[in-house]
Amino acid sequence: MTRCSVQLVAPLIFVVVFVCGSPSASPLKPRVQSETPSQTTLTQQSPEAVFPLDYARIKRGDVLLLQLVAVDNPQHATFTVNVMLVPSATVIDSSQRVPVGSMGVYPDQENHGLYTFDLAPAIRQLKGQARDACLVIQLKPLHPSSGWNRLRVTVTNPQWKQ
Repeated sequence: MTRCSVQLVAPLIFVVVFVCGSPSASPLKPRVQSETPSQTTLTQQSPEAVFPLDYARIKRGDVLLLQLVAVDNPQHATFTVNVMLVPSATVIDSSQRVPVGSMGVYPDQENHGLYTFDLAPAIRQLKGQARDACLVIQLKPLHPSSGWNRLRVTVTNPQWKQ
């Protein structure tokens, strides 16, 4: 399985770079997650997380689960959490990202929930590049001019539905 890593290049400009091998443990880099169930917090400083996916599970057509655990939104920013597939070799090219779905959340701290994502349509769009696909979870403000510097959204790392 391909390992994906993410690198922060500038404070507000994020470039994602994939490197084979183990994810870096540097505190300055956004997290690259394994498939173990734990949590990821997305912020303005770290709006994306990248997860390598098990090709055997993709090929079987298994459904992916993400749970919205917590939202800390003191400025009531409107936002969404996009879920995308990307071939690991082209993660820098945002035009290669294939939408899987999104977790639309109103600016309310009480919004929690379990979301299921069928990867099959996105896999068909990736065609032969699905073998090394990674899942990208991206926090995105609906109005970038709105204050989202204190927005924190915590989701579980992707899990396969049993």
